[in-house]
Amino acid sequence: MALILLVDDDPDQLEIRRLLLETGGFEVRTASTTGEAERLFGECPPALVVTDLRLPTPSDGIRLMRMMRARSAGVPIFVLSGMTSDLAQVEDGLADEVLQKPFRADRFLELVHEYAHGPR
Repeated sequence: MALILLVDDDPDQLEIRRLLLETGGFEVRTASTTGEAERLFGECPPALVVTDLRLPTPSDGIRLMRMMRARSAGVPIFVLSGMTSDLAQVEDGLADEVLQKPFRADRFLELVHEYAHGPR
């Protein structure tokens, strides 16, 4: 079972996505702060990271993704945001997938399976 690190500072969104991923057959660890996400990432590198961009600001999410890339460039990162202007701040190569909210749950799970379970 692939391990997913899910990061969001909105507890409701964190819970909804956790349930979706667990229903999709994944083991999920959750973090509601960048500090907690950094700790969990260091303890047991996941197969995939799914993170909101605003944690609580876009610069917090970008800093978190930079740290993860520096520690383990091979771990795929999905970044989520409801703000198109925020997504424009994500540098090339920082995220493997950039998803604008709202997104379809079935397409999201399809992408997660593709990245977490095998060669791309």
